[in-house]
Order: sequence, then structure tokens, then C-alpha cells
Amino acid sequence: MPANLTRHTTPDGPRWALDGHWLPADFHLGAWLALPAAQAEAQLATPARGGAVGNAPLLAPIEDAHKPGPAA
Repeated sequence: MPANLTRHTTPDGPRWALDGHWLPADFHLGAWLALPAAQAEAQLATPARGGAVGNAPLLAPIEDAHKPGPAA
């Protein structure tokens, strides 16, 4: 079943959500992508999610470390 992974602005900084519910604040996309497939799926299946995202503004689905630097 497809999942909807989104990144949002919060008062405490950017935060990831899955299917409209907050993932743990320490969730990092890069670390998750480096996991073996079975472990990555299991991590998102755990009930360690927070409340509903509500109307938190969306951000681009990339982390700051993945953004390109200034052009040379």
C-alpha cells in the first residue's frame, strides 16, 4: 500500500510526516533511505507517530543536506 511521506514547517523547524501524522522528530530521510528495505518498511510501520499534521505548511521533500549549494 502506498504511503504519503511529506515534510512540513513547524515552530521547531522542518519535520517529516507519514500519511498526515508526524513521524518522530529525529526522523531523517537520508538515514531512512540508507536502511535495508525490510528495516525501512518496518520503521514506518511502527506506531511511533505523533498527532495529525493539520494545516502545517508543506516544504520541498528534501533535507537541507540534499539541497544544491550556490553556483560557482
